[in-house]
Amino acid sequence: MKRFWLKMLFVSMLCVVAAMGLTGCEDDDEDEDAPANITGTWACAFYSEDGSTLQESWTIGQSGQDIFGSYTFDGTSWSYTGSYIEGVLSAVDADGWVLRLEFEGDSASGTISGDGEVWTANLSR
Repeated sequence: MKRFWLKMLFVSMLCVVAAMGLTGCEDDDEDEDAPANITGTWACAFYSEDGSTLQESWTIGQSGQDIFGSYTFDGTSWSYTGSYIEGVLSAVDADGWVLRLEFEGDSASGTISGDGEVWTANLSR
């Protein structure tokens, strides 16, 4: 009987160790290509849901994870603040529009949304 309990204890411990090992198995390479520093001026193409396109510019300043800067949209410059964590810029501009961009190498893509509109943004250096 003692041997049975030892086997059960061993199997239980093995299951716990296996479960602990699997919980850490996420794709750690997700942000491998994300640049650590995204400071600079980027070319930006905005695309609306109705097919409109704007060619503009985007300026990014960075201090650690804090992001600040401005972008030009339809000829008007808008300032923003936010964060840059694991390759993702999340910010809000001065007019309350939400900015979300995912960076990979020298490009980024994401959305800018507010006032019931959503625009896709593609940035490149």
